[in-house]
Amino acid sequence: MELDDISWDEVALAWQHCELDRESRDHAGFRVRTSRTLPDGSRVSVVGRVHQDGMTLDLITTWRSR
Repeated sequence: MELDDISWDEVALAWQHCELDRESRDHAGFRVRTSRTLPDGSRVSVVGRVHQDGMTLDLITTWRSR
């Protein structure tokens, strides 16, 4: 997150209000979710899964694409 200057708010936005959502090809049981285009023209992608309690996000990685 730090390398791509991604905030926790952007992670939450990408996860909760994604434009793209698919199964991860590299991590069984995980999803890849990508945000809508942000004001700076970038998009944030998140690889994670929601824990069984429905409250915890197991986060694998994030990245920003321009």
